[in-house]
Amino acid sequence: MGSAVPTLIALCLPPVLVTAIAVARRQEQADLKLLLVLLGAIIGTVLIVVQHRPSASSGSPNSTLLGVIFSIGSALLYTGFSMVSGRISIALGAGPATACLTVVAAAAMGLFGLYRPLSWPTEVPPQAWFLYLGVVTAALALLAFSWGAARLKPTALTVATLLEPLTAVILSTVLLGQSLNAMQWLGGTLLLLSIWVLGRRSAAKALPH
Repeated sequence: MGSAVPTLIALCLPPVLVTAIAVARRQEQADLKLLLVLLGAIIGTVLIVVQHRPSASSGSPNSTLLGVIFSIGSALLYTGFSMVSGRISIALGAGPATACLTVVAAAAMGLFGLYRPLSWPTEVPPQAWFLYLGVVTAALALLAFSWGAARLKPTALTVATLLEPLTAVILSTVLLGQSLNAMQWLGGTLLLLSIWVLGRRSAAKALPH
């Protein structure tokens, strides 16, 4: 599926899911504005997924469906992670929390590697890719995330990751030649606007009255 569509699904759905869970647990008041925001996010996700056209190298439609399922599964996991990461970072501290998360990520990736060996681009030595993925995209990224998680509420934390899907889409277009069609851009815009409105709503509630 490329990187743009899964990233939009995996990173834009969590703030919506966090809010929906808060409504279900009666931690958030469900008014018309909030329901419209959640509806817009759902419509945006549907547009991104339904309008996706597999490339010739992506395999059968079943492969695309599996990609969507994995992306939604990633969003569900990230939702749970964002709801508990703040407490973990506060309890352990940013450094120990990052160490624990990095060990878990390495174990999960290692187990997956036993099932399907990882393939590395041949232009760069595998050791260099391993260090880059382990240090830059995992350890440093998780450390920065833990610093933020210790200072933000779950909804605000997911809103703060708004730049991630935007960056992924831009980089996938510039570096990998992947792009979204007009309806997918509309769906992505609806998702991002929904997250922005949720962020404004959380910020307004945090202000002293």
